[in-house]
Amino acid sequence: MPPTRRREYGTGSIYQRKDGRWCGSLMRERVRYPPVYGRTRREVAVKLAALLRQIEAGIQVHTHQTLGQFLTTWLDTEVAVNPDTKPGTLRAYRYRAGLVARQIGSVQLAKVTPQHVQSVQAALLAAGRAPASVRDVINLLGIALNAAERWQLIQRSPVRGVRRVRSTSPKKPGMGVTEAHAVLEAVAGHRYAVAAALGLYAGVRVSEALGVRWSDLDGDWLTIARQLQQVTRATRGDGPALAEVPTKSRAVRRVPVTPQLRAALDAQRAHQATAREAAGERWQESGYVLTNARGGPVYQVMISAMLKERLAGDLAVYTFHAFRHGYSAILHAAGVDLETRMALLGHKTMEMTAGVYGHVAERTLHAAGERLSEAMRG
Repeated sequence: MPPTRRREYGTGSIYQRKDGRWCGSLMRERVRYPPVYGRTRREVAVKLAALLRQIEAGIQVHTHQTLGQFLTTWLDTEVAVNPDTKPGTLRAYRYRAGLVARQIGSVQLAKVTPQHVQSVQAALLAAGRAPASVRDVINLLGIALNAAERWQLIQRSPVRGVRRVRSTSPKKPGMGVTEAHAVLEAVAGHRYAVAAALGLYAGVRVSEALGVRWSDLDGDWLTIARQLQQVTRATRGDGPALAEVPTKSRAVRRVPVTPQLRAALDAQRAHQATAREAAGERWQESGYVLTNARGGPVYQVMISAMLKERLAGDLAVYTFHAFRHGYSAILHAAGVDLETRMALLGHKTMEMTAGVYGHVAERTLHAAGERLSEAMRG
């Protein structure tokens, strides 16, 4: 038998198995590709050549990568490096990906089926997890597998074939003027009471309330220019645990200061002056409206603790974000048009429809503030 000609390096190897079939294997740049089989050596050589053409053309070829490995790679190379990904979002994504990996992480990515996804959903529900929580896990898996499809690692995301569990959480009650007044009365006198006033009279997110500085106050206007977000230890290194980041829409907006909000801000100034005197040399001037006992910035958990402590009975269902919804609802009830409400709330949709913002004049925004003040007077 004539000696077998050695194949060129990087083009794979061909050998005959004990069962008589021929097999071709290929490994390039430390990536091992699935083997190809055939009845003859020539048949395998043709299949290997086709595989090489796909790789050289930049077409993704299925490897033995497991779902768990892919989720880790996707989180590290697409989600974590995205500047718009908040630390809390990344933590939540990693946690949900871990729940999936425990169930089907060892399954090869290319072999994940809707049945696998359905089994994850069933297992999480059987473990007593809330339907809304389970739905979040499946949604995360859907986002990840859409990326795998985009990268041509799979032909079609198996999540599309899954009937997702419906949330059975009761709809939270809306917030109107009566409820808003009740919330403000409940938190009155608390060190962080001004946060609720910022939420209900300026429609800010809690992270935006924490980032408001006294320098943002200019006469009858308050500029919302930043958020104060908690940063993970891995991200911050030796830096501070809190960092200023742009608003969610990455846009700076101005909201009118109603008489009620001004009164709350004046009360906060007085409170800070008392705290500054009590702290003495330990006081650190941060410039923030919301500060702790020594003048430093405030964490979101401190605001949550205030609400948990002060909001009881029917008010216990309200989170800080409900104040923002209430702000919008009260403006709507007062006859403020949608365009102006969008400008005041700084929704991302405004960026998508940039033309809408241009003609929302300051006098229109100021009129909205007057209507809010009138509606909340009591």
